[in-house]
Amino acid sequence: MKKIISILCLSLLFFACSDDNEKAIEEIGNKISVSSEALAFQNTGEAVGGNNSVKIESDGDWRLSGKKTWCRPSVTEGKNGETVTFEVDPNPETDARSTTFSFICGNQVAKVVVTQSQDDLIDIYKDNFEVSRHGEEITVRVNASNEVNYEIPDNSKEWISLIPESDEQEQNTRSLATSLFRFKVNANDIYKNRTGNIILHSAGGISKNVTIQQDRRIDLNPEKLIYEIPANGGSVNVQISTNLAYKVVVPEYAKSWVTYKAPSEEMQEPEDLTTFNEQFAISIQGEMTRACKIELQSLDGSLNTTLTFKQKGSNPQMIEIPDENFREYLTNNSYILNETESATCEMTDLGASLTSLDVSKQGIHSLEGIKVFKNLKSLTCKSNYLKTIDIDGMNISTLIADGNALETMICGSAPVSNVNLSVSSYSNLKGLIDPDGNASTTFTVSGSNVQMVQVVGNSNLGHLNTVQCSSCFYIAVSGCKQGMKIHVNRSFSGTPNGLPAGAEVIRE
Repeated sequence: MKKIISILCLSLLFFACSDDNEKAIEEIGNKISVSSEALAFQNTGEAVGGNNSVKIESDGDWRLSGKKTWCRPSVTEGKNGETVTFEVDPNPETDARSTTFSFICGNQVAKVVVTQSQDDLIDIYKDNFEVSRHGEEITVRVNASNEVNYEIPDNSKEWISLIPESDEQEQNTRSLATSLFRFKVNANDIYKNRTGNIILHSAGGISKNVTIQQDRRIDLNPEKLIYEIPANGGSVNVQISTNLAYKVVVPEYAKSWVTYKAPSEEMQEPEDLTTFNEQFAISIQGEMTRACKIELQSLDGSLNTTLTFKQKGSNPQMIEIPDENFREYLTNNSYILNETESATCEMTDLGASLTSLDVSKQGIHSLEGIKVFKNLKSLTCKSNYLKTIDIDGMNISTLIADGNALETMICGSAPVSNVNLSVSSYSNLKGLIDPDGNASTTFTVSGSNVQMVQVVGNSNLGHLNTVQCSSCFYIAVSGCKQGMKIHVNRSFSGTPNGLPAGAEVIRE
């Protein structure tokens, strides 16, 4: 019995030793390690730091698991001490990518992670800007897969600059970020076109260029703008500094006393700022002062300059024009001279001979002084802020005055026969309503030659007085305020057309 027990113990001891030996052998045969557990590649396929391989240390043969078409190991199995090199294709995508390879020896595994950065994409929405000579702000919009920085070359820094805190990230689409860079382009103070650049660099190493083209500074400058010419006339020399080809335009009304001999050939544009001399011959003047506006017009239409010639007469006629806007319009058209910027002005021969005047939409509140234009036959003053119009004693036969909140119109002896202040989209009539929407509630018109008075569509008009229109035979008031009162001359035999409900006609 003791012998049997001894045999069993020896057997157990033998098997225990066998298990330990096998475990030791297994552990020895399964050892494996790699020189680097991670390899990084640029989007181009080049290894970061030049490291594109790993060395294997193992206690036995090993095999490699893992496969990607874009990342290829040099071998897939080997022995201790061998080196495996990885070849990586360029990454065309806007996302980074990675894959894991497993080196297996027995039941032991060593892993290597291969990563590759995304394609270094930088896309500029607009890479060419044309900027006016006055300067402006521009916005460069960039889509990029990496961080983007800007560079302004030295030859552009003096006139192109980043607006502080203008680099903004607008949105992200997958791995693309949209950034906005705002730059200020200064006015061009030189007489030549110029080109500048902004270079955008991505963190991945690529760069793209933005081109800025700016127009040159242009000038068309006479030595002075106003030329005082003596009554006996003579020669006037105008010195002009410019870098533009230009022409001189004398208005038709002034050609009887201003003579300019134009060159036989069209002017060629100078390369830089150049001085030219233009000669004018002025005839002798009589009693009335005269003036004209002479235009210097660039041939490319980019710039015009106006010269004023003034020639005093021997017997100047002084007038008063209190309304600033009315006075400015008359001055700009050479109908008057206003050298003191006060209400006192001087009539010109052009103004004295004026037969038709249109001062519509000039912001005029008063036409006081209009009566000095004795040859005027037609007056248009639509869409202003007039309350009263007085043309008594003038020769005006055509008067167009809708678009004003008029309260009084004095035609007197003027040969005006038709007063039409209706509201009509068909005839483009604005009625008794000014540009700010203020409407007349009462209106009085007088004139010995007025035959027709039309105030159709003035819904706020509650009182109309035509008593002083002794020749009037037609009055139209449809669309006016209900219950309105209409005062007519006793000689008016008919009934106003389109009487509103409750309207009262009073004959005086």
